[in-house]
Amino acid sequence: MDSLEARLAHSFGTAAPVYAVHASVQAQARAQLLQMSVEHLPPMLPSWVDLGCGDGALAALLAARFGRGLGLDLAAPMLAQARQGSDNLFVQASFNALPLRTAGVAALFSNFALQWAEVARVMPALASALQAGGMLALALPVAGSLPELALAWVAAGRQAPLRPLPSAAAWLQAVEAAGLRLIIRADADLVSEHASAALALHALKASGVGVYDRSAQPGLLGRAAYQRILQALADASGRCRLTYRVLWLLARKEER
Repeated sequence: MDSLEARLAHSFGTAAPVYAVHASVQAQARAQLLQMSVEHLPPMLPSWVDLGCGDGALAALLAARFGRGLGLDLAAPMLAQARQGSDNLFVQASFNALPLRTAGVAALFSNFALQWAEVARVMPALASALQAGGMLALALPVAGSLPELALAWVAAGRQAPLRPLPSAAAWLQAVEAAGLRLIIRADADLVSEHASAALALHALKASGVGVYDRSAQPGLLGRAAYQRILQALADASGRCRLTYRVLWLLARKEER
């Protein structure tokens, strides 16, 4: 497990007990992903995998529609939650070493997880794992997400320590390069509302998003800088909105 994966496993593992409470945008994206999948996939699948399954919320919905499947995640505490009351199989695994045989899966799903992977590395692996005619269904936060955080850190004289997200164009190019045919592409901004800026930052951490780019600007924030960030994030009423730019895509591996 590399350094980023170790930090991801720790962050999401710590977040596991309260993840569902704070991951409102992830839930919105999940609902759209499920609707898109149900409309374009048969009612039962011989095999499916949820990549970055987290607490198993999407996997439970997929099982109700498509039958029993497999969930993969880095964080053991997330997997422990996912296993509760589920007939799905859950396995701890890395995007960089997926335990999937070539052409072995009818459908691959992922909601707000693959943004942590390297696009050029993971997409060929996903295409390889799909059977001929298999489907890939993804919901991804992309470049342009969380502009409020970037502006708030600038107000504090700092660079926001956010790990750059791949662009929608990068994902679409990777789909094409991997030999998959795009069936659906949808884009939208999803917003999470918070009673205060401090609660917004807490929600980011509690939903596992507190994995920052350590190269952005090392060093801890001082109290004054932190207060400037809170002031910049809050609107006139003291509330805070965080915006995620989201790409949904459905692609098929063509039969040869």
